[in-house]
Amino acid sequence: MSYNPINPYGNQYPQPAPPPPPKEDKTQVRIAIIGLISAVLVAVIGGIFGLIHLTSGSGAAPVPSTVVVQHLPKLRGSYNTGTWTSDAGEIPFSMTGIVESPDGSFSAAGGKLGFCNISISNGVVKADGTITFSIEQAANTNTNCQAESADLHGTVNADGSNPNGQWNGQSQGQSFSGQWKLS
Repeated sequence: MSYNPINPYGNQYPQPAPPPPPKEDKTQVRIAIIGLISAVLVAVIGGIFGLIHLTSGSGAAPVPSTVVVQHLPKLRGSYNTGTWTSDAGEIPFSMTGIVESPDGSFSAAGGKLGFCNISISNGVVKADGTITFSIEQAANTNTNCQAESADLHGTVNADGSNPNGQWNGQSQGQSFSGQWKLS
C-alpha cells in the first residue's frame, strides 16, 4: 500500500507556514539618524563660530573697499607771465624750473618778482586743486630789492593752468598782503 499525501478532498496537506520575515534591525536606523543629526549640529555650530569670528574683527576676512584715486594737478615747468598785486600796485611775477613730485610737493629753481630774484620753497599742490608755497627775496642794492618773504595760497586747474590766489608777507618788519596770478 502506498501512502497518498492527497487528502480525500483532492488537495495537498497544508504546508507549514513560511517563517516570519526577520525583524527589522532598528539599531542601524538609529545609527543613521544619529549620524545625520550630528552632521547638522556640527554644521550649525561651525557656522555660528565662523560668524562670530568674522564679526569680531580679529582675523576677519578683508572687506573690499572702494578706492578713489585723485589726480594731482600737473604744474607746468615754468610760468613766465604773471602778476603780483599789492597796495603799491602790480608788478610782474614768474617762476621757473618747477619740479613736481608724485606726492604733490614741488620746488622751483627760481623766479622773479619785478626785477628782483626770488627763491621758492615749501611748495605743495593737492588733488582738490589747492596750492601753497613760500617765496623769499634777498636784499640787493643793485636792483633796489629789499629782503622780503611771503606765503602764497590759492588754486590751480587740473591741467596746471591758471594758478592764482592770495599772499601774506613781511618786509622791513611790516605785514603786507595781496593777490598773485601766474600764466
